[in-house]
Amino acid sequence: MASRPNHIADDTIRWPDPSPLDGWWARVMGKSVP
Repeated sequence: MASRPNHIADDTIRWPDPSPLDGWWARVMGKSVP
């Protein structure tokens, strides 16, 4: 089970710039929240 969280952490660290992620997250959050 530790492999799952480890994989996610690796993915996050792999991202070079959180800027694009922030924009995408904002879009998802805006769509999720009315």
